Amino acid sequence: MKQKGRAGDRFLFLLPTSLVLLLIIVIPFLLSFYLSLTSWNGVSPRLEFVGLQNFKEILAKPGFFTSLSFTCRISVVVVILVNTIGVLLAALLTNGLKGSSFFRAGYYLPGTMGGIVVGFIWQFILIQGFPAIGQAFHIPFFSQQWLGTTTTAFWGIVMVYCWQSIGFVMIIMIAALTSVPKDYIEAAVVDGAGYFFRLSSPPAFPTCPPACSGPCRQPLRCLTLTCP
Repeated sequence: MKQKGRAGDRFLFLLPTSLVLLLIIVIPFLLSFYLSLTSWNGVSPRLEFVGLQNFKEILAKPGFFTSLSFTCRISVVVVILVNTIGVLLAALLTNGLKGSSFFRAGYYLPGTMGGIVVGFIWQFILIQGFPAIGQAFHIPFFSQQWLGTTTTAFWGIVMVYCWQSIGFVMIIMIAALTSVPKDYIEAAVVDGAGYFFRLSSPPAFPTCPPACSGPCRQPLRCLTLTCP
């Protein structure tokens, strides 16, 4: 009886979260997959099942694989830069730096902004801000058209994603680094280990994979923007 009661309690605890995941993730995913197999304009009440025809048309587009390659390159560069800079910032801000709380809030702030707000901010920076700096200080690097060529647009998108995602990795790694017991650190110092021993220690290491995989999702979603 006690085991049944415990099982019922576990089920009740899991039920709210399971319902939220079901309504927000599972059902929309299945519905989106079903709609991808139909010919629907988003308004008409009539759905025509076409099977894999939509996927065949996408793969047959001349610019699809170019856009896919562009998106994958952005994802690789963003993941490397975001995780490298995020870990370095976390290490710096957990090393007794004065004003670390202010810097933590400042670096994390872009991650709380919506995509539309970030788009308006960086549209102004890339189209008006950088050229104005380049003309004022005669720096050709800032004077170029950041959205005018494939190369500059690539690095412009990378800057936007890095600016928005670095704070996410930084906060996670700060939590990981501060969770390492002082006994581990003192023993590591005695044995001659460096500061980054904290990253590979058992309490901190499980946090690294989510921090590395998290920034990869947003760049992959920009395929809908880069695909003609």
